Amino acid sequence: NVPVGVFQVSPSGRFIAGNPLFAKMLGSESVTPEFLQGIEERLFVEPRTKEAWKQLLHDRKEISNMEIRLHVDAKDRYFLQSIHPFKNAAGQLEYFEGTLHNITELKKLENELLHSQRMESIGTLAGGIAHDFNNILQIVLLNTLKLRRLTDKPENHTETIEIIKKSIQRGASLVRQLMTVARKTEVVFQDVNVNASIEELRKLLEQTFPANIEIHLQLTETPPLILADSTQLHQVLLNLCVNARDAMPNGGLITVTSKILPAEAAKNYFGEATNRPYVLVDVTDTGTGMDDAVRRRIFEPFFTTKGVGQGTGLGLAVVYGIIEQHGGYIDVESVIDKGTTFHVLLPIRNADQASARIAVITEGESLRGSGTILLVEDESDIRMAVKAILEENGYVVLTAGDGEEAVNIFDRQHKSINLVMLDNGLPKLTGWQAYLAMKKTKPDVVAIFCTGSLDPETRAQKAGAGIRAFVFKPYMPEDILRKVQSVLAGGQ
Repeated sequence: NVPVGVFQVSPSGRFIAGNPLFAKMLGSESVTPEFLQGIEERLFVEPRTKEAWKQLLHDRKEISNMEIRLHVDAKDRYFLQSIHPFKNAAGQLEYFEGTLHNITELKKLENELLHSQRMESIGTLAGGIAHDFNNILQIVLLNTLKLRRLTDKPENHTETIEIIKKSIQRGASLVRQLMTVARKTEVVFQDVNVNASIEELRKLLEQTFPANIEIHLQLTETPPLILADSTQLHQVLLNLCVNARDAMPNGGLITVTSKILPAEAAKNYFGEATNRPYVLVDVTDTGTGMDDAVRRRIFEPFFTTKGVGQGTGLGLAVVYGIIEQHGGYIDVESVIDKGTTFHVLLPIRNADQASARIAVITEGESLRGSGTILLVEDESDIRMAVKAILEENGYVVLTAGDGEEAVNIFDRQHKSINLVMLDNGLPKLTGWQAYLAMKKTKPDVVAIFCTGSLDPETRAQKAGAGIRAFVFKPYMPEDILRKVQSVLAGGQ
């Protein structure tokens, strides 16, 4: 009758008992043998939960207040899970006993806080964002006018077009960074390349921080992988760098380093660190520094040294919570007038090298193909340009300017259509609605989704429903051609 869920697990990992509230928490009316046999599928929703569980059974150690997410009655529920081994008088393990505490409402408030803090981070960058976008637009405008003046000098077109192209890519990169910071989604733990996250953040900071702030990276040659939520890791690094910027009102240097620490070295930084390798990420500035009194309080909620209206005092409290949730540690060193260094220690998932490969057109690579494509795009200039690119490379192209028109064309000609390219934001019927309508006519319709942004949860939903690939705007002609070629060949 205790007001928490209680359960018992055998040393081999089989659930053997539970109290009535435990069953209710997992969507069952009572503790039956069938219920006990099916618990693992309900408990192990997240990879890190299953890994921690396996490690527990292997090491016979305790778990204290580990957050887990369960899908109960078609809704996500959040719990704190604690487990400890029960041994007999001879010291032999008989079973594990665990408890579940429902923290769903608290989790909702935490998510609202995290999102609010992300919005505050964007607000601190707003001036730099506006400045950089205006510069991008100015570059495009001036070089477009230059092309008009150079009609009699085609040999100069290539350089001018390349400048425009790079400016557009720069703007697209900035938009992607903002979407990463701003998106409000559930926490998703997956393999994250720490070095890649730092490199990506530098692009945003160089575009939005004042020109008198230099940013240097010193990253380990073997990119460490951690099990993390990429958005939250990005938020941690962004908050630390924004604090560093604010500590250097007259400019200075921010240095971000990463290095892999074996277990013993990690314990030298944080005595509580477990016996495993970690990645150490340091964010160092050459700013004003802080005294010991301030340093001891910086992770307290609502504590801030900034003036009224310049900050909520939640940034570093949120950083502390995120790192703790990821099984990591954070500390700070600072000297007045000499600067500050934040040390962040995060457990490594594995030390294998992982690096993203950027597709490029190699000499002799053919992007030509064959087949009939239904291109659905409401922006006529984009529609006509993509149509021309596809036709120049061997494809037959049908076009539609809205979802309703696309469905009508598909109904009439679906037998000859090999691929549908759909924009997400279409009038009359959205791209998603049009796709679902086409599936009724031809369940195995092959489709590529073109969009400006898509959060991971929605992307996973669409992929699960049959969307074969995604292309994000703005895209290069070779991106489209390569994706079409791959999908028609049965890939993604």
